Amino acid sequence: MIERFLKLINNLSQMFLTLNGNDIPEMISVHDIRCLQEICSLLRPFEVLTREIFTEKSVMIQPSEYRAKFKRQSKVDYSAHISRTEEALSSSPFNFWKFVNNLQQKPTVPL
Repeated sequence: MIERFLKLINNLSQMFLTLNGNDIPEMISVHDIRCLQEICSLLRPFEVLTREIFTEKSVMIQPSEYRAKFKRQSKVDYSAHISRTEEALSSSPFNFWKFVNNLQQKPTVPL
């Protein structure tokens, strides 16, 4: 559901810009969008594993095999996260460090 929202966010913001009146809902901040993107990347291994568990129609796979699959997928997703972070740092160091400073000032987990 979060991924779907992130895919639609550009369309939603364009729609909100065309509306008139006081009943327009507030759009979430860029910081919140980035947090949602990070949450999606952190939850992706769980989604992959859950889909595999519930789509299995043949012989039951041992828990150790699921653990191994999860570990492999976690490494792939972590590498992708590091690559995106390195790319952001090299392409725009100022914006990257501004983002890091904002993270330090605001709690990333809602209280």
